[in-house]
Amino acid sequence: MFEKFTSVGHGDFKQRYLGTYGFFKEGNKRVLVQIKAIDRNQVTFIDRNKIVYYLNADRDSDIGFEFIPPKTSWYNVGGGDCLLVRRIPARQYLRGICDRNTQIIGCITGGKPVDFAALIAIFESTISVQKAAEQAVKSKSAFAVSPQFAVDLSTNKFLCFETSIGQATYSIEGKFKIDLDCPEMWSTEVRDVFNRNNLEMELV
Repeated sequence: MFEKFTSVGHGDFKQRYLGTYGFFKEGNKRVLVQIKAIDRNQVTFIDRNKIVYYLNADRDSDIGFEFIPPKTSWYNVGGGDCLLVRRIPARQYLRGICDRNTQIIGCITGGKPVDFAALIAIFESTISVQKAAEQAVKSKSAFAVSPQFAVDLSTNKFLCFETSIGQATYSIEGKFKIDLDCPEMWSTEVRDVFNRNNLEMELV
């Protein structure tokens, strides 16, 4: 979501965004940055290469900050893993992503810092569900079938966000087999996401 920076609203802007990550936008230019400083007249950003950008207050042009809301979701990042971005509810006043309001957890690799490396993987380098599923089957690892659901073939768990809601296996017939703990609650949604991604699946 795009937000302008004004001198009158600089205090609120500072409370919401100081230290957070998002995108610096100038015309067609869109760069992943972290906000390092905010005063009445200017916002200072830094990108992954330590290049500094500035946003002056009260600009009439299309220059501003596009913040990334810390929405709970799975992302396929390749290498046989998927990452869960998880919001920390106690820090809801912080609108952009940072380590104070967000956790990043690899299904296989565990906790990760909220930094440029993780955010580049999530917001610039994600792979398709089909490719992630192929990698997971080959390496007996994990992939996200949707922002809500993930398959962990290393533990044979089927996850709704970070909670296991059933068992997941891959058969020699080339089909995922999902055994849900509560089929009446999840069957329709699970069947839909596998069908939507053209993945063979059987509920058992």
